[in-house]
Amino acid sequence: MMRSVLVVGFGSIGKRHAENLHALGVSSVSICRRRLSADDAAYPYEFYDDLDEALAKKPDGVIVAGPTSLHLPVATSAVRAGCDLLIEKPVSHTSDGIAALSALAEQMQVRVQVAYCLRYHPVVLRLKQNLSRVGKILSVRAQVGQYLPDWRPGQDYRESYSRRSELGGGVLLDLSHEIDYLQWLFGVPSQVMCMASSECGLTVDTEECAALLWRSGGILVETHLDYWQRAATRTCEVIGSEGTLWADLITGEVCLCQTELKQDLSPPPVDRNRMYLDMLRSFCLIGKNRGHAAAELAVAASLTDGLHVVQLIEKAKASAGLLPE
Repeated sequence: MMRSVLVVGFGSIGKRHAENLHALGVSSVSICRRRLSADDAAYPYEFYDDLDEALAKKPDGVIVAGPTSLHLPVATSAVRAGCDLLIEKPVSHTSDGIAALSALAEQMQVRVQVAYCLRYHPVVLRLKQNLSRVGKILSVRAQVGQYLPDWRPGQDYRESYSRRSELGGGVLLDLSHEIDYLQWLFGVPSQVMCMASSECGLTVDTEECAALLWRSGGILVETHLDYWQRAATRTCEVIGSEGTLWADLITGEVCLCQTELKQDLSPPPVDRNRMYLDMLRSFCLIGKNRGHAAAELAVAASLTDGLHVVQLIEKAKASAGLLPE
């Protein structure tokens, strides 16, 4: 287990990661943020406002949890410092520079993971375990939606990165968890089509809704992402030649539907924070001088996986006419 981890960025997800690292027994958790605050004294962490100074303390690992558009410069500095790395999703708002980061990480012999925590969600894991039960997989439908102003209570959504394209906002990047786990389960697509809309009047300069269609091998995958739904929704339906798997990631329900059978496959209820803890536990096991837990690392999203997500998003944006001419 890592002894020291630096978290870069102290928004809602940075705070969650810091608290969870502390709960997992990481002895030294430090924070780097752009502006220090008098409120920092309330936390049991050491704070820095200079990344080079924080990296000079030689943490075992670094978690990059700032705005998406700033991920790669921070990640590059951390890799050059010889730190294992967990990058919040998505890796970046563009694929430019990700291959260079991967080459540098290989040269420095450090491990890089991407924080796609839905891979650790018990419903997604239960889906993965039961895919063979529907026979030949023919098509998949997934959707996620939640009204953007309700996402972060106490914060004006118009001040968040979600509404600003230059910071990596918009549903394609912001809700890329679905794109990642669908590629993990069904393969990297060979064709991608997308239509997008911003008709809800949320005064954002990014896409508010996107509908994607792609083909992974012989499987048609439909994915709906939006900032609109007042009742939060996150579901996945896998249609096969011998039946259908249906899953709700919010209620925790999983069922197998066949001609004369409807079987409840729901996992035992767990606290939502469990998937974040499991992801961090996997990250903290990758230290260079410690044994690797093969089963845990097999679930983790690699930097290559993260690159595939960004490349799919770029194809989707090109298809929807969202990229600059």
